[in-house]
Amino acid sequence: MNAGFKFNDYFAIQGAWADFGSASDNVEPIWTVDASGFNFSVIAMYPVTERFDIYAKAGIVYWDATLGERGYGKLDSDDGWDPSYGFGADFFFTESFGAYAEYEIYDLNGD
Repeated sequence: MNAGFKFNDYFAIQGAWADFGSASDNVEPIWTVDASGFNFSVIAMYPVTERFDIYAKAGIVYWDATLGERGYGKLDSDDGWDPSYGFGADFFFTESFGAYAEYEIYDLNGD
């Protein structure tokens, strides 16, 4: 889920929530991992045409991960602040409706 503000044709800010998903194994004891995060980015844009923009973004992500075991609950957790960056393109079908494609990397703990 994203929300942001476009200051002009070249600069915007964005906040986003990301669900990094869950994973579990199939061997007893069954361990689970859940992770999510909030990302805050600054975006530099270049309007190629009136309807098409390209952009690059850089920011910081606050993430939280929880390790659990079925039947016992939470075993451990970890969280932190790490860099995020990406690039993408916007296409506007009308003045108030468009679509975008984006590639974004969350560099969590350098992994």
